[in-house]
Amino acid sequence: MDIIVFLILVGLVVAALEPHHRKTFRLPRAPFGADAEVDRDLERVLHDAPIAH
Repeated sequence: MDIIVFLILVGLVVAALEPHHRKTFRLPRAPFGADAEVDRDLERVLHDAPIAH
């Protein structure tokens, strides 16, 4: 019984501390897709991938 209580307490501590360990925890939030204009992934993919004819 003690092991079950201990595991539950450890799980609660991990769940409580998890948001503080994210890389973007204190960064300002932007709407989803707000950086689409500056995203150059598609340009890189189109440059690197050969065009199939």
